[in-house]
Amino acid sequence: MAVERLMYRDLTEGIDVAQNHYLKMLKRLQKMREFQIFVHPVPPVMDITRPTCLEWNKRMEAKLGAVPSIAWLDFAEQLMTADGKLHEQYVLDGIHLHPSYIPLLESSLGSDMLGVDD
Repeated sequence: MAVERLMYRDLTEGIDVAQNHYLKMLKRLQKMREFQIFVHPVPPVMDITRPTCLEWNKRMEAKLGAVPSIAWLDFAEQLMTADGKLHEQYVLDGIHLHPSYIPLLESSLGSDMLGVDD
């Protein structure tokens, strides 16, 4: 809506402004509280918002590549079919992911990210 109201030149600029603010706050919290931060991708559940979610995730993952102290949970692509739809097993109510996605989340965390010895 902000792009439609000409607050931003395009979707990319809108995403970048929001993400830059988000990352600034994450870094501040990390420093203040000594948090170990993991960023969950935006679930691409709804057909109408999926392109925006996928673009958000792509851009966030790229930005976090330059911030090694904040971990990107890289599993969003595994939620999708080859034709760009949400896998049926992850559909819950058309708005939220089904809990069956949790093994993907767990796998993306990995014991090395959590500081756990095998």
